[in-house]
Amino acid sequence: MIRHVSEASGPPVEALLDADELRALAAFGVTRAFPQEELIFARGAAGDSMFAVIEGEVELVFAGGHRKTLGPGVFFGELALLLAGEGRSADAHTRPGTRLLEVDAAGFERLVHAHPTLAMAVLTRRARALLGSERRLVGELEARNRELERALDFLRRTRDELSSAELQAQTDELTGLYNRRCLNAQAPRLIERAEATGFGLAVILIDLDRFKEVNDTHGHPGGDAVLRAVGATLRASVRWSDLPCRIGGDEFAVVLADIQGRAAAVGRAREVFRTVSALNVELGGVSVKVGSSHGGALLRPGETLDELLRRADAALYAAKARGRGSLVWEGEPIASASA
Repeated sequence: MIRHVSEASGPPVEALLDADELRALAAFGVTRAFPQEELIFARGAAGDSMFAVIEGEVELVFAGGHRKTLGPGVFFGELALLLAGEGRSADAHTRPGTRLLEVDAAGFERLVHAHPTLAMAVLTRRARALLGSERRLVGELEARNRELERALDFLRRTRDELSSAELQAQTDELTGLYNRRCLNAQAPRLIERAEATGFGLAVILIDLDRFKEVNDTHGHPGGDAVLRAVGATLRASVRWSDLPCRIGGDEFAVVLADIQGRAAAVGRAREVFRTVSALNVELGGVSVKVGSSHGGALLRPGETLDELLRRADAALYAAKARGRGSLVWEGEPIASASA
């Protein structure tokens, strides 16, 4: 007898066999006892049999750590059996005292010929279980999208509610970049986010080389033009999640958020260095090349903003000691404008 399973939302719909169906299926398989916990099959392994739980429990562990416990009457593994060459989708572990019915490909073929109604029940109930899983997944995605929309709406409203005075207090008027006050306020939050998500966070400190000579030769209007050009270049060369700041005079900082490891951080720092190093500014009909030194560091577990900035500053000092026009990352020379 094929039972109809409700398709309404709620608990997961399991692929189940009743006691009579299990006894009928037993004629086409082998009963196996597992007195201790044991791995039945591993994720990715080729499937050559399906299983039904007679007694005890089986735990499935999927990619990403998601777990699912199967009790008596539940069958599993038939998709890998039917789809030749398809790997298992999870690791399967028995709990102590579990008994399973195992049906291999030959046994399932005999089942199809000798008991087509039961074979159809197996396939139909698996299809219903998959349909239920798909609907739950769609529902979860829709719920997450709604949460994301609410979060974005909150951020938009928060941004809109900021007074112009607050915005001005955190923005450098000359370059349009964020200022030191913004860095001190936002960087700790970015550090908390990095620790919570597992993504990395890094800081690049930038100091313009021989900026005093620009001011002496072209006056403060010329120096301001250079600073504005550097600000525009930094805004164009970072991502929306990064935090480019002018922290004073000719000193700049870029906080790199959502970094996936040291190599990614160094790659981003190298790109910022290359972009700024290529900058030329027209001052009174003369093309002035903007030279700069860069020092960077990647956040370490438990490190504060001040500790991170001190290590980045040490890297910047090392870059200047190399004759300027260099990028040094945590003591290691990475790039040079003359190279």
